[in-house]
Amino acid sequence: MSVEKEKLKSTIKKQHAILHISKVIVSSLELDDILQKIVDEVVSTYKYYSSALFLVNEEEKKLYSVTVSQTGYVKRALKLVKEPFTSLFVELNSKDNLLVRSVETKKVIENNKLANFLCPPLKKWVADLMQITTQTNRLIAIPIIYKDRAIGTILFTKDKGDFADDIVLLKTFTDLIATAINNARLFSQTQQQIKQLDEKARDLESLLDLSAVAIGKLEAGSVIQNVLDAVPKKFNHLGYVAGAFLELNQKTNELKLNALTDGKVIVSIKSVTKQKLYNQRCMLDKKDPEGLYQKLIHDECIYFEDASDFCSSSKGITKKVVNQIQRAVGVKSGLILAVTLRGEIEGVLIMASRKDISEITKRDEEIMRTFANQLGLAFENLQLYEKLKKRIDELNEANERLKTLDEVKTNFVSIASHQLRTPISGVKGYLSMLMEGDFGKMTDKQKEVIQLNLANIERLVKLIDLFLDVSKIEAGKLVLEEQQCDLVALIDDVVHEFENQLAIRKHLSLEFKKPKKKSSVLCDEERMHHVIANIVDNAIKYTPEGTITISLDVEEDKEIVTVKDTGIGIAKDETSRLFEKFVRAEGGYRHNANGSGLGLYIVKKFVEGHGGKVWVKSDGRGKGATFGVELTKKREKLKEIKA
Repeated sequence: MSVEKEKLKSTIKKQHAILHISKVIVSSLELDDILQKIVDEVVSTYKYYSSALFLVNEEEKKLYSVTVSQTGYVKRALKLVKEPFTSLFVELNSKDNLLVRSVETKKVIENNKLANFLCPPLKKWVADLMQITTQTNRLIAIPIIYKDRAIGTILFTKDKGDFADDIVLLKTFTDLIATAINNARLFSQTQQQIKQLDEKARDLESLLDLSAVAIGKLEAGSVIQNVLDAVPKKFNHLGYVAGAFLELNQKTNELKLNALTDGKVIVSIKSVTKQKLYNQRCMLDKKDPEGLYQKLIHDECIYFEDASDFCSSSKGITKKVVNQIQRAVGVKSGLILAVTLRGEIEGVLIMASRKDISEITKRDEEIMRTFANQLGLAFENLQLYEKLKKRIDELNEANERLKTLDEVKTNFVSIASHQLRTPISGVKGYLSMLMEGDFGKMTDKQKEVIQLNLANIERLVKLIDLFLDVSKIEAGKLVLEEQQCDLVALIDDVVHEFENQLAIRKHLSLEFKKPKKKSSVLCDEERMHHVIANIVDNAIKYTPEGTITISLDVEEDKEIVTVKDTGIGIAKDETSRLFEKFVRAEGGYRHNANGSGLGLYIVKKFVEGHGGKVWVKSDGRGKGATFGVELTKKREKLKEIKA
């Protein structure tokens, strides 16, 4: 009866052990910690000598020892093995190894020889000595199976007897172990993914920050410098302490230092050398198949430990100095990348790291490639900015020269016009005296010739007046003498002026539709007379027959003068440019070749000088035209007209 009680007590204890191990599994997700607790718990509960757990690495095709129970027997045995037990592994192609067979067959394997489980990798005599030392007589390997796939095996040892009574419970243990391993691996993968995502997010944030720095300023020499100055802070988590950009001279194939991380880096360099680094040059041999240029042109990212390997062709700075600088800055390794624009290498980016070269990863390379591309864009933007700034400076200089020339031209035209008026006025006066008989009686033929010359002189005077007005407008010296004017009276005067022309043109009539309301608007009467007369004159010139109608609309806040004709009309694409200087409608050349192209330009300037508007409308050639002038009544006085 006592034997039965002992068995029952032992069974209950083992079941409690299973419950305890279950709690251990859910209490932690650290795989090493869980497995150690499990093997120690099993050995303690079942009174085994030892327990060792092996896991499969499918990529390497090996069975690795992961953990072993910490008992006195094991510690004595491990003294015979010079390397740690957890460094042992078995090739999965070791067919005679019972641990491998347990994994491949997914079966429980019992045996009484430790060498059959641990050889290889252990030598047989070492395994035998370990077995004698621990007094091990029976061994069992139970596969760890998860979802019908063997992921490892666990080895138990004892001094006597078999494992028949324990196999069912031991399999339960291995099932728990399989669950624990899977959970821990999932947790580890999740943690690793989270870590990778955090690292990528940080890398992306750093690159975005540096992009912002790159486009923040476009002042000469500041863009690249600002970017490289940010390297220690933005890439500190990757171990990069400094960066340098060397610009390539395409003509001489020389690399010249353009920018270098400032601050501690410069201080460290100055403590080593008194040489001015920005004066140093390094030749690139483009033809050397193993040279730096060819490696960079083939998009290689070059890793280095000794930066002096790349200064053999430099002028002035020696390898010894480079090594001293590298030690002073704390650089153990680094990367060299090409900075390209439109497929051409424009420079070289050197990134210095405090990490060993073996610690530089592909991720580092990818980030630095992206950084080199950003630097290339910043360099291109700087070049474009410098070119644009240079062009703007050149244009400003040219514009100033043009302004000076224009002013000289305007002054010349003004002086020349004034000088021409004096002799022309004299000639006009003497011709008038001749016509009136002051120097004797003139024949009809002589009077006809003199009358013709007077008409030509009158046209010349008008042309000179045009040039004078244009020169004054462009010089900003044409002043308006404004007063309240009656546009009805002003238009009547204009109509009266053209009566002689209308008498000759038998098939053309001029009408003035007067308003019912009284006209009163603030304007320069002489200039406004010129505006309306010019428009009416044009209408007469370009209307072979028909009617020219002048209308005046008097409204509360404005007065509008319109001159409508039935003449040759204007093409729609020409109306927008008709008021520009020296512009005439194409049809106008055929009907009147003597126009200057300045009349409507001056009309527009006069009207705008009054704060008004002028426009023209036409349905096309042969359909007449309508010119309009609008003057507002409520405005401040304008004293000058400017171009």
